[in-house]
Amino acid sequence: KKQELVVAEFNALLSSQMTTQQQFFENRQREQEHLFHAELVDRKAETNRKKEVADELQRRVDEVKSRNAALEAEIAAANSESEASRRQIKKLEELNRRISAEQAEFEKKAKEVSTSLAAKKKSRSKQVEELQQQIKDLELYVKMQKRLESTAGSADMQGAHMVVTEGDTR
Repeated sequence: KKQELVVAEFNALLSSQMTTQQQFFENRQREQEHLFHAELVDRKAETNRKKEVADELQRRVDEVKSRNAALEAEIAAANSESEASRRQIKKLEELNRRISAEQAEFEKKAKEVSTSLAAKKKSRSKQVEELQQQIKDLELYVKMQKRLESTAGSADMQGAHMVVTEGDTR
């Protein structure tokens, strides 16, 4: 019986030690689970924060891309307007050259016409003076013919030479 008693005591001691160890390891497991759970909660919170930061960064990237696209569209529009302006400037320069050439030609023709008119006017004036002189000569001739007829007989005067001086004519 002694042996049984020792075995029973050993079994009780072993059972007590096993229970103590079981409690110790169960407590230890609960602590580990609690630590694991706390760490898991912290990591989930950190993951959520990082996800929020990543979402914010993605939103900013999208916003920057959107602004970039808008700026590229503005640049393209400005380049298009610039090119259209350059083409329009070239057309206007060409038009200006043609107008300048036409104006120079017109001014040349106007000068030629003016010169021609001045020459014609001078010629006409000279012709008028000559005609006026011829009229004066004819008037003088007619006056002299009348005076000759009125003064002496025409037979006396035939073959005579007459000198006409300017002076008082009656």
